Amino acid sequence: RDEMFAHPAPSIGGGSVAFVTILREPKSRVWSYYKYTQTFSKRYRQRPLSYFLSAINQTLGGDRHGSAVQAHPEEAVAVATSRLELHRDDLQLTNMMARSLGAQPAELLVLPVTTATLNTALANLRQFAVVGFIDELDAFAERMSEKWPLLLASRGALDERAGSGQRGGESRHALCPMPHENAALNSTFVTASAHPDLETRALIRDVNRVDAELYAAAKAHARKRR
Repeated sequence: RDEMFAHPAPSIGGGSVAFVTILREPKSRVWSYYKYTQTFSKRYRQRPLSYFLSAINQTLGGDRHGSAVQAHPEEAVAVATSRLELHRDDLQLTNMMARSLGAQPAELLVLPVTTATLNTALANLRQFAVVGFIDELDAFAERMSEKWPLLLASRGALDERAGSGQRGGESRHALCPMPHENAALNSTFVTASAHPDLETRALIRDVNRVDAELYAAAKAHARKRR
């Protein structure tokens, strides 16, 4: 988990390395993170997600919520711990996709996200070979197969090989299966409900406006490339 904070998006350009990522709709990502973290975090088992989101909202000032700011105010340069007892892990609850893709090392532990960080994240995403989305994994598999046809095969390609009498199921393509649904192997705390309530959904939206903007822009860019 610490790698999320220690390593922002790599400097892309040149070399033989191609970068691939999968983004998740911000409300779904935050709720999933909260449920997963309950498996080992007593803090998250003791309080509802709305408590932590409200604390983040108040720390950000309440009026600007999770929107991008022009620059970090001097008092926000420190790690986001405050009278509201926010911890480092709580940064995952607010605009973490933008931070991971666009923040400089000194900004990874800063609660507000600047416009510059958002713009850097968007620029980095445009350099990725493939950008997928959790709710469109079939399309992600197709794009991966188009990009690297000798290494990966989509489900349709494997089915076609099998239907034509070729031994598609035994080809080396089968060694690199692509996901077609979100089937995470990590456990989830059994008492968490399947979906957040309306209040919690609204709070997630409020403190993840930068991630929502990033996600929408990434989807729009992906549609243009198809």
